[in-house]
Amino acid sequence: MIKYTNINHLARTHLGLNMNQYAIADSVQKLSSNPKSKNPGWCNANKQSLADFIQVTRRTVINIVNHLEEVGLIERNPDDVKLLRTSEKWFKVVVSWDEYREKLSQEGVKKVHSKGEKSSRLGVKEFHGKCEKLSQPSDIDNNIKDNDIDKGVRPFVNPLSKSLDERRQELIDSMTRQEMHLHHVCRTSGKSMAELKPLIAAWAKENEATQFQSEQHQRNSFKKFVQNSGKKSRFSPAPTPTRMSRPMLKPTGTNGQD
Repeated sequence: MIKYTNINHLARTHLGLNMNQYAIADSVQKLSSNPKSKNPGWCNANKQSLADFIQVTRRTVINIVNHLEEVGLIERNPDDVKLLRTSEKWFKVVVSWDEYREKLSQEGVKKVHSKGEKSSRLGVKEFHGKCEKLSQPSDIDNNIKDNDIDKGVRPFVNPLSKSLDERRQELIDSMTRQEMHLHHVCRTSGKSMAELKPLIAAWAKENEATQFQSEQHQRNSFKKFVQNSGKKSRFSPAPTPTRMSRPMLKPTGTNGQD
């Protein structure tokens, strides 16, 4: 039985495997290459010994083997399904990782260049088209400038840009959908869901022009906003008490009688 496994984490994440799945596949590879094996080229270790090696249950190893077979990383012996070995895909990605990574990088460079050339050609065409459209009214601009002012021509508005109201509503909808995060904010801030609703609207209004990189960025921003709102309410000045006017006393006569 083997005593250790080697884990290439770059290859593991590329294949979408967790630590136990990778350890089982690596163990199968090492055991199948043992020249003293009763079945050369095949791993004949039973499931329980593999389970004891990585400290999991036998059922877990069975599930892992089935998954590795489904994704094409191990193969079964057609004459004896208990015998296992790693596939050509495993050898190509894991054993020859350096060559595989270099091939991926070259393919990525080709894709970037092809996309860049295509987008540059489209960009040049769009740029020339826009320049032609903009240049057409420039010849008569001086002649119609005064007429435009008299007729009350509305200023040009870019139809591709979203209004702040639409952006604000998008932020409100996005934050409202993240129920788990809102419950977490309720627990940490001591506020109820009903109290968070106006805070969501206020947060969206304050950040309507902010370009968030991800939903996690949004969550962090809203959580900080709620914390700051709690600090503001805690240190807000107390209302100034109003002075109550004293009743006017009715003057009495010189003898103490009305």
